[in-house]
Amino acid sequence: MTVSWGRTIAFVLATGTPLCTALYGLQSATQGCSGNCVFRVGVFDGSSAEFVQGQPNGEVRYLSGQSIAARDWYAFQPAALSKHVAKPDQGTASPRTIQFHLKGDLSRAYRLKVALLFEDPSVPAMRLTINDKTGMYYPEPRLDSRLGDIAGAHDTVYSNAAISFAFPGYFLHQGLNTITFQAVEMADEAVPEAGFRYDAIELDPVGAGSTPLNSSTRIKPTVFFTKQRGGLSELVNVTPRARRTAKSVGNRIPYATSNRG
Repeated sequence: MTVSWGRTIAFVLATGTPLCTALYGLQSATQGCSGNCVFRVGVFDGSSAEFVQGQPNGEVRYLSGQSIAARDWYAFQPAALSKHVAKPDQGTASPRTIQFHLKGDLSRAYRLKVALLFEDPSVPAMRLTINDKTGMYYPEPRLDSRLGDIAGAHDTVYSNAAISFAFPGYFLHQGLNTITFQAVEMADEAVPEAGFRYDAIELDPVGAGSTPLNSSTRIKPTVFFTKQRGGLSELVNVTPRARRTAKSVGNRIPYATSNRG
């Protein structure tokens, strides 16, 4: 079914004359799976408008094929402190669950994509658990000019980020599977309004010849330099991806490229 939605906001002059009209949200956006995806919750359109606004009164559990995004999945997820993630009941910051059934032969691998929106300065991590496998993922938001949510019109930190990764098919099994999502603030004390909003979530099978599951490292230059003997060293951002947890990497990765000008 095709759903058209949008929010129109008129900017008005002091005299009451309409100055211009902006349309928020994409039109004719289709919710649900297209192609071979296992499930999709929401629409990848840079907006959280298709989800429930506000906070839940209890556990959030979404069953693919039965639940409805506008009724059963909440747009905003507040962050829990990292030292509290093991506690069973964390109120609205508790993990949120998507359940789905798999039948027949499993794919060799699957890819999970989670698109997020940030409307506050805090950028919490995401703790993901696929059945009994758990990992921590760190979003890298970029400023978003699409104005998907109303906050984008006036919020200078309005940004988006996507967490996308492939995992082995044996993480899943025939029958009922569970993926949980939790926002985690890596701080010692509570951070006001820490959390993120959901744009959409999708799980897809990865066929033969697609993206490999091997480890990789991404290196991005920055605009920062440090003065060292014989010249300057440029600071770079290093993002390692590994199928296994590194045994010992410390708090920092000692990598720098030298610029001897």
